[in-house]
Amino acid sequence: MDMDIENKNLTKKERRELKRQAKLERKDAAVKSQSKQRALVWGTVVVVVAGVLYGLIKLSASLPDAPSAPLNSGESVAALPPVLNTENILGNLAASTTFIEYSDFQCPACANAEPFVKDLISEFQTEVRFVYRYFPLPSHKFGQLSAEVAEAAARQGKFWEMHDKLFATQQAWSNSNNARAMFTGFAQELGLNMDRFNKDLTSAEVKSTVLAQLRGGEASGVNSTPSFFLNGRKLELRSFNDLRTAVQEALNK
Repeated sequence: MDMDIENKNLTKKERRELKRQAKLERKDAAVKSQSKQRALVWGTVVVVVAGVLYGLIKLSASLPDAPSAPLNSGESVAALPPVLNTENILGNLAASTTFIEYSDFQCPACANAEPFVKDLISEFQTEVRFVYRYFPLPSHKFGQLSAEVAEAAARQGKFWEMHDKLFATQQAWSNSNNARAMFTGFAQELGLNMDRFNKDLTSAEVKSTVLAQLRGGEASGVNSTPSFFLNGRKLELRSFNDLRTAVQEALNK
């Protein structure tokens, strides 16, 4: 039977209901069509992304591994000042491998580094020349004075003894109201000639020695303590344990 003829036999209410149902069916069909289109688009996107990722993975697998940076990869801003025989040196004076430390006696990190440096000196004393250089930081109240105390002791051949004493008692004199008196006591304990010690401590020569090492370090890129150089190149360390590895690598070259 023809739909138009059939609809003529329906009441107005029934015809309205049929029209409403037909409208709902058309809307539902449109929604289903849009959903299919979105699914198709997202499916295409997933395929493209998967292809790109696969290509990147294949490309990275074909590339060689990047070499890790060596421990002594840092570079100085300028050449380090040459080592003088008058400097504070331990180990083999004629060694071709030179290890230089720029340090501040009031620096806690420098005190923490000392056991590692001592181990190096003990292990490689016949193969390496170890040099200590002053680098008193302006942020440390007694950094300059303690460096001058060590240099005054060096004038009597007792630098390393004073070096060890200053680091061992760092916390005490750093918090003292009269560090100079404590330094004088250290000099007496080491058996120094006190007249000469006091004269050297205030001399222009001692002050100029400390200042020269400080300025030389600054020109070579030192901006913190401790800073270590191995054969003229600044060491970039992850920890103090890396010091031994760096020295051993230098000796193996």
